[in-house]
Amino acid sequence: MADLTSPWLHSLRLWCLTNFVGTSLVGLYCVTAPLFGSSAIENLVIALIIGGIAALFSSPVIALVVFVFNKILSVPSRQYCWLLVFFAITGLWLLTLLLAVLFLVRGILHDALIFSSPYYLAALLAVGVVYRPWLFTKNE
Repeated sequence: MADLTSPWLHSLRLWCLTNFVGTSLVGLYCVTAPLFGSSAIENLVIALIIGGIAALFSSPVIALVVFVFNKILSVPSRQYCWLLVFFAITGLWLLTLLLAVLFLVRGILHDALIFSSPYYLAALLAVGVVYRPWLFTKNE
């Protein structure tokens, strides 16, 4: 049986939740704002492709998440911990965005920012859900 407090399990949950919510937000955007004059179904397929690409480029970051969050969650001050978590999420999102721009988009940073910003919001939400016991408890 897997240890429910395993940092790898938390990171995998964080990655899955971020990609699911981010892809859902991109899908909502693609369906409500028709792209390229396509139908809603075609735009939904585009959103799923974007989600698959996002999952592919964000998967190497899982190992960094384990290391970074183990260090951050050992900080005794909750306010300082929140600040470090925010900077860690931002840095890891920018790293993933950089990987996507370098290897896939080839310099179209504007489009990459538009379609990756829902994943940044999803990452903030996912960290709040997955790491809730450590981030939102009172100092004792």
